[in-house]
Amino acid sequence: MQILKSLLIFSFVTFLVACNGTATKADSDDMPTEKKEVDNLNTIASPPAAGTDANMATLPDSSKSATEPNKILANIDQYLLSSAVIPENTSNTDGFIGAAVKIENTLKKTSFQKIMVEVSILLADDKEYRTDYHTLYNIEPGGIKTIKVPNTSRGAKIVSHIVKVKSDELTKGEWLLTGSRFVPR
Repeated sequence: MQILKSLLIFSFVTFLVACNGTATKADSDDMPTEKKEVDNLNTIASPPAAGTDANMATLPDSSKSATEPNKILANIDQYLLSSAVIPENTSNTDGFIGAAVKIENTLKKTSFQKIMVEVSILLADDKEYRTDYHTLYNIEPGGIKTIKVPNTSRGAKIVSHIVKVKSDELTKGEWLLTGSRFVPR
């Protein structure tokens, strides 16, 4: 009988402890996940007020590491530099022959398993003539990859942007949209 009472009390106490932990977790989960992320990003991204000694070094390491990949992915064209190479002897107002786009990874500790590049050929009046999407694989830190642009008789300018990347360091192996299309997780 004594053992039965002890077991019953122990079960009741365990139940109360379990319910208390669940109530605490539920309180923090009342806010939708998207709202939590926005609030967290706004807190971290806001600059310190003038005249204060607050700086980014006072933030915990976990928040710096969480925002760093988001910052890079949102501004990917600053880290994966793309530049159009149009041979001078083939360029004229009527198009170009043998043009290319070079992509350079300027990040020292980040490699990319896969990237998608949007290459637009513009007319002389900056209207879009043609847009192609190219996928490049395995760009190491400091690495450069080249995309051949189709010859054209109407293009005057080439504009390129990185639109999607896959990187173990930045995206944890996921294939994510970047730049103006990037949505923080």
